[in-house]
Amino acid sequence: FVRYQRANISYKALDGKLTQRRIEPHALLLSWPFWYVLAWDADRSAVRTFRMDRVEQANLLDEPFRPRPLQTFWDHCDGVGMAL
Repeated sequence: FVRYQRANISYKALDGKLTQRRIEPHALLLSWPFWYVLAWDADRSAVRTFRMDRVEQANLLDEPFRPRPLQTFWDHCDGVGMAL
């Protein structure tokens, strides 16, 4: 059974800055050699991809969400993994 729950993550950006994000995870993507979480960033109201090796910590919240249509994410996925 699938549960759609928001998560809080601590994410280290390419420049090393650590940020806190509240996300709605929708999918995992593999763009060799990295795995990405494809998510809706609830605080920025935007689609984001997060490299798994940069997620420092993740906690599920007791906040369910309704999955967004996949079309919301397709344009964002073009070029994922191109800038390492």
